[in-house]
Amino acid sequence: MLFAVVLQMKSYEIAYNYSDYLLFFLEFFLVTLYYSKFANMKLNRKNDMHKIMDGTEGAIVAVKLSGKLSDESNDELMDIFEKAIVKTGNLRVLMYLENFKGWNPGAMLDEFKFAIKHRDKFERIAIIGDSEWLNWFTKADYIFSPINEKYFNTNDAKKAWKWIKEGL
Repeated sequence: MLFAVVLQMKSYEIAYNYSDYLLFFLEFFLVTLYYSKFANMKLNRKNDMHKIMDGTEGAIVAVKLSGKLSDESNDELMDIFEKAIVKTGNLRVLMYLENFKGWNPGAMLDEFKFAIKHRDKFERIAIIGDSEWLNWFTKADYIFSPINEKYFNTNDAKKAWKWIKEGL
């Protein structure tokens, strides 16, 4: 699988040096390890929910996620993100996570590939949640990713909206 991911990354014609590959795989490993406890759960679309939120316009896509994100839901979101990139040339994402259980492994890999392909199009990602691991994960992801990400507690949702719109 590791070899397949490297080949896929090369197909996007990304000029990575060895340290970039290492950091990507380290991040992928850590995220997969964290979510592996959910990997054997039966995926049921009725427990998987994503909703496009009011305030989505132009380069800003605001989405509320709950449950465990399936391949189908992830594909739908990636299509929405892709359309925003085509329309505006860039993307700002606000994710409100409520009882979020993560991605299934296929959806997670697809999301990583999308992020690599469009890494220069992401301007900001605001993550709103109520879990300390989300805060930690966002800080750790900042080390590995050039994308400007910031975590906000659910009590600070207005600050997240202000931050995501800043400079537009």
